[in-house]
Amino acid sequence: MPLFAQFVLVALLPAVAYAVFRRYPSRTAILLLFIGGYLFLPRTVGFHLPLIPNYAGMVAVCYVILIGTLLFDARRFARYRPHWIDALMVAWCSAGMWSSLTNDLGFYDGLNATLNNITFWGLPYLLGRLYLNSLAAMKEAAVILVKGALIYVPFCLWEIKMSPQFHKLLYGAYAHGSGVAQARRSFGLWRPMVFMDHGLLVAMFMFSAALTALWLWQSGSVKEIWGQPIKTHAIILSVTLIAIQSANTYIYLLAGGAILLILKSWKTKIPVLLLLGLVVFYLFLATTGRFNGDGIVNWIAQNISVDRANSLGFRFKEEVKLIAHAQQQWLFGWGGWNRNRPEIYASWGGAIKTVTDSLWIITFGVNGLFGLITLYGTFLSSLILLFAWRYPPRLWFHPQVAPTIALGLCVVFFVFDSLLNAPIFPGFLLITGGVTSIVARDAEVSSQSKTPTSSAIPFPRALHPRG
Repeated sequence: MPLFAQFVLVALLPAVAYAVFRRYPSRTAILLLFIGGYLFLPRTVGFHLPLIPNYAGMVAVCYVILIGTLLFDARRFARYRPHWIDALMVAWCSAGMWSSLTNDLGFYDGLNATLNNITFWGLPYLLGRLYLNSLAAMKEAAVILVKGALIYVPFCLWEIKMSPQFHKLLYGAYAHGSGVAQARRSFGLWRPMVFMDHGLLVAMFMFSAALTALWLWQSGSVKEIWGQPIKTHAIILSVTLIAIQSANTYIYLLAGGAILLILKSWKTKIPVLLLLGLVVFYLFLATTGRFNGDGIVNWIAQNISVDRANSLGFRFKEEVKLIAHAQQQWLFGWGGWNRNRPEIYASWGGAIKTVTDSLWIITFGVNGLFGLITLYGTFLSSLILLFAWRYPPRLWFHPQVAPTIALGLCVVFFVFDSLLNAPIFPGFLLITGGVTSIVARDAEVSSQSKTPTSSAIPFPRALHPRG
């Protein structure tokens, strides 16, 4: 374990967190630590802790943020008001317990799994509920997201040319176990990893920032950042994303741009709801074993790339085996210890052969239908309420509303991407908590008044939420 990486986690991170909480308001401090920690902390170092999740990576960031919040803004927790969507997150956090108990893995194993879910999923969501509870807060989150991506641009460009080396140079080891083997791209270039676990995480983060910058530019919500027009930053981030050479994010950027143009012309929510509907439809077909991806694979092979088609076809074939195994324990799954892989369950201690690429199949195999419904239900419920009920499309480019819509769209694409990949940016949980707070606050006010009001933002009557 490299000494400098240990120093960063044990000494530098808490010291920086303390200084940031002293210097900035709590909301700003949390956003800066969340984005900064995600971008620059070492990935190969951690410290084992009894029962609770290990002090490592974003879990370490969550720990120091929680301590900072308790020290500097403890009264914030008293302002929390529950919403029914929160019950889905609570249920998801408890999913590990039910999986362990129904598989005779024991209460201790279930408690450990529950605490892991609370720390990695529940805590970022709760922080979003507490701090991203207004349109102004979501705007600040959007701006800090874009700033973080702009800081990452020179790192990405260097690694695109020279190969992913920053993590090894600074922390003494590659962030991913494969080193740079999965980073080689076309034209003798590389997919950057910088200080993240995988190039897919970098691509998804840069995509989210690029889409957010484009939305802020087109809505006029932000005119400039660091003295430069937001248009310039949106172009820089989009070009960098293209240079990263991640096929999925190419598609997402085109889809995000199409949604933006359609909304500008027709003011309709249909494209966003269609994406969310496709997620639900796919999960239904896949979990019941009715999905057949041969047609998609063949089309990609004929029109895009044989390599991409083979990669996707391999994933679909692996998922067929994993789904069949998951259906044997369909309600609460197989629990941890890689028991969601059929070869491990059949021969404990055997070599891992099946590949679990996507978040949804991991969730279905480990925590069953209960886990799948509660996890995806948390994301989908808040997003559907935001896009279908909270604000009509005519307000999606209003300068005050646009940052929330942009961040919500980032989560939509993350949920869609989770059908293919598993890398997770906990910031999407922070955003989801914020979206839930905005939806919940409106519901609370509406129950007390005949005229609904917006989330701490006064609107002109002509621009009032829901007309």
